[in-house]
Amino acid sequence: MTDVIAPLVTPFDDGHLNTTKLLNHAKSIEKFVDIFWLCGSTGLGPALSKEEKETIAKAMSEFSNKVIFQVGSLNIDDSIHLAKLARRLKVQAIASYPPFYFPKIPEDWVVKYFTKLSKIYPLYIYNYPEATKFDVVPSVVRKIVQGGGNIVGVKDTINDITHMLSYKWEFGRDFVVYSGSGANILPAVRSGIDGVLSGAVNFIPEFVRNLVDNATREEGFKLQRDFNAILSVARKFSQWASNYSLVRIFRGYDVGKPRPPIYPLTDKEEAELEERMKTLGLIDSTVQQSRTSPQMT
Repeated sequence: MTDVIAPLVTPFDDGHLNTTKLLNHAKSIEKFVDIFWLCGSTGLGPALSKEEKETIAKAMSEFSNKVIFQVGSLNIDDSIHLAKLARRLKVQAIASYPPFYFPKIPEDWVVKYFTKLSKIYPLYIYNYPEATKFDVVPSVVRKIVQGGGNIVGVKDTINDITHMLSYKWEFGRDFVVYSGSGANILPAVRSGIDGVLSGAVNFIPEFVRNLVDNATREEGFKLQRDFNAILSVARKFSQWASNYSLVRIFRGYDVGKPRPPIYPLTDKEEAELEERMKTLGLIDSTVQQSRTSPQMT
């Protein structure tokens, strides 16, 4: 079985975290989701304070134990604090991207960073080379493990199935690999990847679940094609901001707004986004299906 993992958006109102909207949203999509991924890119994790991440983790851990908590930070003391919090909350695992921003950071420093965190609590490496400019390849993971680190898997956000499979080839089929590329759900499932993440799980979880469940059938090709069309439209308006608008468009409720430097769509942009989704010929049936989900208050 391939897991559907929801990288939850982080709701803000007037720049302030709104955990009520976060929990209501999680409840609305829960039945289509196997795991919740907190404070990742979709959740604006790099722009959150330590205190905000802590608040999110505490709120979600009371709702579900199916939580992977992304604790990465350029301040390692903050990451250590959050990893220890995850251990106290008994979430499923933590995750972290490697140290970023600083060019040509030595591989040995990345190994030390992940080893330190994963000795506190089991860790998924969040590999996103386009954002971090560092590719945590299997040989790096091997050094972390050899140093006593507890790496349970990798979320590989890269459009390369061979790259995802390279972790399986290095560590065996039981090593967990999640695909962070929504455009590659079909080949990921067919290749034996353990789970898929996409920001679209926030607004069309039923569609993603259906795609995953039918990826090995002929229907899967059409579903992936349609899904890629949806992603293409969303990305024209910035995927990070459009996720919030698309929850309103597809699911019919408010999940707050992003916070700058991720600026919310204007009313005009959101209207254009909705119109473009309608031109795909998919939105009406998807909205009808989505809005059968329980609406929380």
